[in-house]
Amino acid sequence: MATLICFSTPGGRLTYDDHDIVNIHDAAAFPGKALVANEGGDWSFLYIVDREPTDPEVRALLAPWEGDLIDPNEPELGREMLGKRRYTLQNLPQTPDGRYRKYHPLDEAPEDMKAVWSAVLVAMHDKAGA
Repeated sequence: MATLICFSTPGGRLTYDDHDIVNIHDAAAFPGKALVANEGGDWSFLYIVDREPTDPEVRALLAPWEGDLIDPNEPELGREMLGKRRYTLQNLPQTPDGRYRKYHPLDEAPEDMKAVWSAVLVAMHDKAGA
């Protein structure tokens, strides 16, 4: 039971904000060559070792950052989009060798690339301020 979080590296080429949680994968599954190659340093990685990627709390990390209703008189129009993602992992401790930026399979990953859910909550930032 583990989840791989893929988040945007500051200075990378992704159209997400710095540290945005972009995708979530089953830790046992290969996330894809484009992510693993990571030639532009676009991706950073962290494992949640005590949660499945299907866990509703984990899935909620992919929520968009929304503002007010577009039209209060017509709520079906939805909310104004302020950003692609609401949550970031900008409060992670820095590793001296930038370990988060290189993909490792779970069984080969350095220990500081693994975290329990409670540590992820501490490292997480909610742009909506909730």
